[in-house]
Amino acid sequence: GPTYQSLLEDRQRFGGQFNETEITQLLYQLLPVLSYVHSLGLVHRDISPDNLILRQTDGLPVLIDFGSVKELAAAVRSQLSIEGLEPAATRIGKVGYVPKEQLSTGEANASSDLYGLAATLLVLAAGKDSQVLHDPYHGTWSGYEVLSPQLSGILEKMLAARPEDRFQTAEEVLAALEQNEPPNKRSQGVVSHDDLHGAQEETAIADSFPIAPANDDNHSTAVVAAGLAAETDPGDLHNPDTAADEPAVHKIGEEPEAQHIISQPNTTAVTVGVIALIGLFSILLAITLLRRENAPEQPVDTSGEVQPAQDGEYSPEETARKQEITTRREALGIAEGYFTRLIDQLFYQEYPDLLNSGPAGERQSLSDAVVDEPLRLRWDNIALDLLDKLENNFSKRSLAALGGYSEGNGDRLQTLVSSVNVGERSLYDLVDAKFFSLFPAQSGRDFQGQPIAQLYSALADDTARGIESGALRENVQFAPGRFSQDLEDSLEPGEGQVYTLQLSAGQQLRLNLTAPADSTLLSIYPPKPTDDSTSPPADSQRTTWSGAATQTGYYQMVVVNRLAEPITYQLVVSVDNVTSQPVEPDEPIVEPAPEEETDPNQPDPAETVAPALPGTDGN
Repeated sequence: GPTYQSLLEDRQRFGGQFNETEITQLLYQLLPVLSYVHSLGLVHRDISPDNLILRQTDGLPVLIDFGSVKELAAAVRSQLSIEGLEPAATRIGKVGYVPKEQLSTGEANASSDLYGLAATLLVLAAGKDSQVLHDPYHGTWSGYEVLSPQLSGILEKMLAARPEDRFQTAEEVLAALEQNEPPNKRSQGVVSHDDLHGAQEETAIADSFPIAPANDDNHSTAVVAAGLAAETDPGDLHNPDTAADEPAVHKIGEEPEAQHIISQPNTTAVTVGVIALIGLFSILLAITLLRRENAPEQPVDTSGEVQPAQDGEYSPEETARKQEITTRREALGIAEGYFTRLIDQLFYQEYPDLLNSGPAGERQSLSDAVVDEPLRLRWDNIALDLLDKLENNFSKRSLAALGGYSEGNGDRLQTLVSSVNVGERSLYDLVDAKFFSLFPAQSGRDFQGQPIAQLYSALADDTARGIESGALRENVQFAPGRFSQDLEDSLEPGEGQVYTLQLSAGQQLRLNLTAPADSTLLSIYPPKPTDDSTSPPADSQRTTWSGAATQTGYYQMVVVNRLAEPITYQLVVSVDNVTSQPVEPDEPIVEPAPEEETDPNQPDPAETVAPALPGTDGN
C-alpha cells in the first residue's frame, strides 16, 4: 500500500491534511501494536510517515522498517569487521521524528516510540514537515492549534523533551484518550484500554477492516485495531467508571434530593396565569415549527463542550473533497451514476476483503456513519486519482460518451482506421499499451461488461481518431533514388505510433529499431494478417527484422513504449528494389542496325527510366 507520507503529499496538492477523526483513529489502531511490540522487548526506533503504510488488502495502518532489526544487522556487521571490539551504539531514526536522547546516545525505549508516533501524527494533522514544526533548540513543537485541546494535550505530553515527562507506555496513552472520549466513542469501532489486554493475550490477526454498527449501543461490536482483534462487551458501554460523566436524570416516581417551599397562590390568579402561559406556549410552538420547516435539525448541546461529528455529518475537509470531485467530474461531462459505479469497482478491487464483510456476507457498503470515514477517504482518493488520469489522457468528447459505448463501437472504429490503410490489430496494439499503462491493476482481469470497460472503449475511440487524423500514423515514402528512410520520434509512457508502407509481393523489407533496452514492442502486420507462425513478429521485443513481402498492399509497423517513462527511438526502414530475375531471350541476338539520325524531340532510349516500384516516391 501507499505510505502515509505519499498520502499526505496527495492531500497537500489540494491544500488538505488529515483531520482529527483520522488522527484519533490512527492512535487507537497503532497504540495496541506498539504495546504488543514493547511487551516482547522490542522498540521500533524509526516511526515516521515514510514507515507507516496503508495496507491495501484491509485498509489498516501497518508499521514497516523496524529500526531494531537494522540495529541488530549493523551490530553483527560491526562485530564481523572489527573482531574483539565492542560495537558502537547505532543511531537509527529520522531527524525530526526521534527524541534528542535517541539521536545523541542511540538509546531508545517505549517512550521513544511514543514520541515518534506523536510526531508523525502531528505532521499529518498540520500538513507540514517536522522540520517546520519542531524547534530542536528549545525542544518544542507547533501545529497543535489544528486539533482540539484534549488531543493536543495528549500529543504534547508524548512529545515532551524530557523522557520522564512523557507517557511511558501505550496503555497510559490509551487511558488518557478514554478520559477525553464521549461515552458512545467505543460504539464507533475503536479499542479501549481494557480491550487492549485481551487483544494482547489472544494476539489474533484480523482479516478485515473494522466495521461497527452505527448508533447501536446494545450490539456486541467486533473491534479490530492494527491487526490485534478484541471483542467489546456490551455491558462495558454503561460501566460504573463512565457513569460519573453521564448527566443525572430524575426518574418518574422518585423524590428529588431537595424541595423548595412555596406559598399557596390565589386560585383565580393561578387560573389566569395558566391560560396566559398556554397561549404564549402555543405562539412559541407555532413559530418554532415554522422555523424547523426551513432549517435542518441540529443536535442540542447542553454540556458546553465541543461535540464530535455525528453520523450523517461530514467534516469540512471531507465536504471540500467531495465538492472538488463533483466539480471536476461535471467539467468533464461524466454522468454521476456511471462515475460512482466505476469508482466502486476500483475501490473494491483495491480492498477485496470488503466484498464479503457485510452483515450477511455480502459486499460492505459505505455509509455516512463516522466509523466509515476512513473508508470514504480512500474512496475519494481513488476518485481524485482517476480524475487526474482522465483529464490528462482522454478527450472530453469520449468522456462525455462514457456509459453509452456498445459492442457496435468496435465495427465503427475498424471502418475508420481502414480508410487510412490501418488494420484492427494495429489499432488495438496502441489501445492496449495505453490502457494497461494507465490501469496496470486490470492486466490479466476479464473486465468486459464492467464499468472500466467503458474507459477502454473511450481510449479506442480517441486512438482511432488519432490514427485517422495522422497524429498516431505516418505513411513512409522514399525520396527519388533512395530505398531506405530513417524515422525518429519520442513516445510518452504507454503511447505508440503506426507506420504504413506500400509493398508488392516479393519485395524485401528490412527494419532496424534503436531504443533503450527493453523499452519497446514491435509489430509488423501485412495487409491481410493471418495466424501463420511464419508471419512477421507481433508484440515482440525484437529490434531487427527482414523478410520478403508475401502480399501486395499496405504493411503496418507498430512501435509502442512499454516503460513508465518517455523514450526516444529511431526506426530505419529499407526496401530492396528487386522484383524479378533476368531471363534468357527467346530470339537469337541480332546485330544492331546502322546508327540513324534521331529526332531531337524524342527521348534517348538509353536515358529512359523504368517506372517506379511500389513503395517508392509517389506510390
